[in-house]
Amino acid sequence: MEIESLALIIPVALFVCVTLIIFAHFYFKHRGRQLVLQALQSSLDKTGSADQNLMDALAIDKPSPAADLRKGSLFLAIAIAIGLFALFIGEADALGPLLGIAAFPALIGLTYLVFYRISFRKSQAT
Repeated sequence: MEIESLALIIPVALFVCVTLIIFAHFYFKHRGRQLVLQALQSSLDKTGSADQNLMDALAIDKPSPAADLRKGSLFLAIAIAIGLFALFIGEADALGPLLGIAAFPALIGLTYLVFYRISFRKSQAT
């Protein structure tokens, strides 16, 4: 296999893998919700009322304010990791682009932390 074709296959395979992972995440999340709703529908058809355990299973998917803190921390950690990689790689030409790439998860993480702070203040006020 020639080097040029190998150099093309590697990035394409990377993007295909990332796309498949994202697709699988959303597919199985949708599938899980669909199964819970089918169980709720069959419970309503049989008994005329919803089972409490089923209702608790539906309530689990509610996002909590702490989820924003976790997501924000994770995105900031990814940004720091990319930034440290840019510093340790030792290439002056790679520093700018990698720090630019690290800015995206950093800004997303900061946004999640701001959302967490706003929801935390609202929950304390009520």
